[in-house]
Amino acid sequence: MNVRRFNEKDTKKVVNLIHKTLRTVNIKDYTKNDMEKLCRKITGKMIDERAKHFHCYVITDKDKIVGVRSIGQYWNVPNETSFFNVFADSNCIGKGIGKLIISTLESDEIYKNSIRVEIPASITAVEFYKHMGFGFKKGKDINGNDVFGNITDSEGEYRMEKYPKKEYDNSSKIQYNMRPYINNEYHDYYNFIYGFKKLYYAEKGLFKNFINNNINNLMIIRLNDEDIGFYNGKDFDSSTYEIEDIYLLPEYQRKGIGTQVINDIIEKNKYKSVKVNCPKTNDVEMFFEKLGFTYYGDTKDYFKMIRKSTISEEEFNHLVDKLIEKDKKDELIQLISTCPDYHFDNVFDYFLDGKDSQKDINYLINFLNMNYDLLRRYHIKSSVVVDKLIKTKSKEYIKEFLKSDELYFLNDEEKAKLREYIKH
Repeated sequence: MNVRRFNEKDTKKVVNLIHKTLRTVNIKDYTKNDMEKLCRKITGKMIDERAKHFHCYVITDKDKIVGVRSIGQYWNVPNETSFFNVFADSNCIGKGIGKLIISTLESDEIYKNSIRVEIPASITAVEFYKHMGFGFKKGKDINGNDVFGNITDSEGEYRMEKYPKKEYDNSSKIQYNMRPYINNEYHDYYNFIYGFKKLYYAEKGLFKNFINNNINNLMIIRLNDEDIGFYNGKDFDSSTYEIEDIYLLPEYQRKGIGTQVINDIIEKNKYKSVKVNCPKTNDVEMFFEKLGFTYYGDTKDYFKMIRKSTISEEEFNHLVDKLIEKDKKDELIQLISTCPDYHFDNVFDYFLDGKDSQKDINYLINFLNMNYDLLRRYHIKSSVVVDKLIKTKSKEYIKEFLKSDELYFLNDEEKAKLREYIKH
């Protein structure tokens, strides 16, 4: 096999190789719809554009392209690198081509000058990258958002990293990873989960309803290429996340894996309270107590426990202030939906001081409706809202404001007061 730099004559063959790999190899871990959507995204134009900015290589076998990969700077961060578009022909898998691809990238001058390398890894390739010394990323992304590289993201990929200048293997034999539920000829996760839940679903029909109702929330817990359990959780409301199920095979219990999973869930939802239902049939109540959960009720089959958000008011207000400073209205709305205490007036004034009239009116109305309970809880009378609107001295703004049919936080008398102000 030979290695050379990509040239524009390779474009069509590279696209065909990537599409073939997605449809014959990655299809084992993703739906057909997922793979077809990705194939539509990966075009010749995209490949050519990347070749302008990255170092792109192909591997050939008797003039046939059997491998492709690229390396480039990680979001223009000095001395940090990313691998992109790493694919091998399905007929060549298991013949050392994967290692040749990685060794080629690690011989590139960009890699040699790097202190950290990141790669978006497919579910299909994650174990290969672990063998190549990559571990799951934990920390922040380029925008300051929390990253849990061991849990697949919205694109169905893990975030993995490696530190070339450090003399150690960044992968870990005790670090779990989670992937979305799928049921196909390669993965019988339907019966895998039923093995844990059959005590509660003697009738398979009821279990099928359970799968269908939770299919977007079910995650398979894995360790070193083995399926070891499953997880099921979702947002209960704007301020609470609920863990409905977490199960591990007996041989993987009491090894710290369950603690890792729950701590990651708590951290991912650190601005929210986290609820959990503990089955009365097994002794897990003490496990959750050690992680900060407290009992608040029970049902026929479950103890109900909750862990309230531990973020301080000072920390929360600092985040609110930073989002106001950066004018991140959508992120601010999402953050304050968790409803811990915060400086209501500061946020109210920020939304009231919008420059894009109709759009900012919608933000303000959304914010006030979201905080209707908070207004009552802290005895902030809705008349204060009216007074603040009048102080803007913008009759046009108030006129547009009153056009909304979602002013749930104002009573008829207060609406009449605003209409009267517009007339004079």
